[in-house]
Amino acid sequence: METPKEDETSGDHCMAIDSTDQELSRCANRVTKYDLMRPSNKVRHLVLCEDHRGRMVKHQCCPGCSYFCKAGTFMECQPDSSISHRFHQACATHVNNASYCPHCGEDGSKAKEVTIAKADTTSTISPVTYEQDKERRVDGQADTTTERPKKLRFHPKQLYFSARQGELQKVLMMLVDGIDPNYKMEQHSRRTPLHAAAEMGYTDICHMLVQAGANLDSCSEDQRTPLMEAAENNHLDTVKYLVKAGALLDPKDSEGSSCLHLAAKKGHYDMVKYLISHELMNVNCQDDGGWTPMIWATEYKHVDLVKLLHSKGADIHIRDNEENICLHWAAFAGSVEIAEILLASKCDLQAANIHGDTPLHIAARENRYECA
Repeated sequence: METPKEDETSGDHCMAIDSTDQELSRCANRVTKYDLMRPSNKVRHLVLCEDHRGRMVKHQCCPGCSYFCKAGTFMECQPDSSISHRFHQACATHVNNASYCPHCGEDGSKAKEVTIAKADTTSTISPVTYEQDKERRVDGQADTTTERPKKLRFHPKQLYFSARQGELQKVLMMLVDGIDPNYKMEQHSRRTPLHAAAEMGYTDICHMLVQAGANLDSCSEDQRTPLMEAAENNHLDTVKYLVKAGALLDPKDSEGSSCLHLAAKKGHYDMVKYLISHELMNVNCQDDGGWTPMIWATEYKHVDLVKLLHSKGADIHIRDNEENICLHWAAFAGSVEIAEILLASKCDLQAANIHGDTPLHIAARENRYECA
């Protein structure tokens, strides 16, 4: 499909582009209202004629490309018996190898391929509704269905995807429409929109969701909180906002990891520095395997982080569930520099784990010649 040239948009004419049997054509109607509309923040705003304004409200404009699905073969999602969402198959939203309706976030596998005849400009989902509308127009009643939809314009699932994609205006519209900010996505480990926004570092959306009543410490299926998502992905401003808003620092996920464990494992220096600056954050907290943030930093060879944690009182003698100390993990990773730091701090060179292995045994077994 070739898009009509941009300079064809002018003055009082509608900016809509219709997709008809894989051919694109621009609407020639004049506009009477100059309100800007668009199906998603991925595309530009449009000034539309009354016909296309109605189609926009009826979800017949594809959010991925902004073309109106007028005639031809499209995908159609039906989140409700009286709602139909049209979009191009290539414009579906993809998250973790799964596809979703770009309008509402419903499972894309439930969308059906439909073919719409050229003469058909109505929804394919409810002929009865169309006939009722037709009768009302015959009776002389104004058709207000496009301006005042009786049902919510959005499905609750769409709030999650819009929060994850940074669609601030759309998130605001959905919250105004009454979408629950604590709606949990079953197919995404029961995560909330706040989890999604925090994971991506959209602090402004986090603030909007919190103001709308989002639970700061809501746990996903794996017991992750939004703060953990932000910390693991190194979104310091988002973490600072969530903490200031009242998020708890000490919750642990299903593996016993706190936000400090997650940040230390990834080597996020500034994040760890901020987290341990709070009195409520235990620098020696242990996960379900007995690992401390220091052990995680050691195993992943984050030298600067090891120095930071050590300077803030991290205990290098704490043993994990198999009685390993930090020096065992430095030997396992083959980090000479970290091993030297630990030995300079009088770490026990002869410490043995439950298998009877000393750090030297570990280094030899892993062929860490320099460390041995």
